[in-house]
Amino acid sequence: MRRTIITAFLLAMPALALAEPPEHPPPPAHPQGEGPDKLLERVKDKWPEKYKHLTELRQSNPRLFHQSMMKLRHQLLKGEQDPLIMERMGEMRDLRKAFNEKVDAYSTADAKAKVKIREEMVKLATKMFNARQAARKRRLDRAKERIIELETEIKDRDAKQAELIKRFVDEATGDSLQGL
Repeated sequence: MRRTIITAFLLAMPALALAEPPEHPPPPAHPQGEGPDKLLERVKDKWPEKYKHLTELRQSNPRLFHQSMMKLRHQLLKGEQDPLIMERMGEMRDLRKAFNEKVDAYSTADAKAKVKIREEMVKLATKMFNARQAARKRRLDRAKERIIELETEIKDRDAKQAELIKRFVDEATGDSLQGL
């Protein structure tokens, strides 16, 4: 019996390997709680070109659209689309480059020059620290804004609970008059 099961499994394996997944599998649920329509509305106001591209992508390649939306959601949550944060990130790169140059100079300098280079390194490190703190504070402010948005959304949905549940059940049962 055991040998028969193993043989059947081994014979079925090549057929399973040839199976092709569907061309565009359905996208997974939205883990952040903000669906694509709401996210697209945020993009529409700030970046019209990106909005146009995403709406076209939604029709032509749903899988790629979903991947793009997940990346965009992640960027927005991290603040990577914020021009102020992008500017500060550029400043950080410049400071880091200058600091690394001082580190290289320090390793080849004589004792007297090392004291001066070390003071310059401390000044650069202080600027780097302050820039990082400012970026963290900006991210915190964005998180607070997001919390306020979520609280407002929760209050709105609580107020419309009956209507939302009725619509959900109507759509699930086909009782709603769609397309009229």
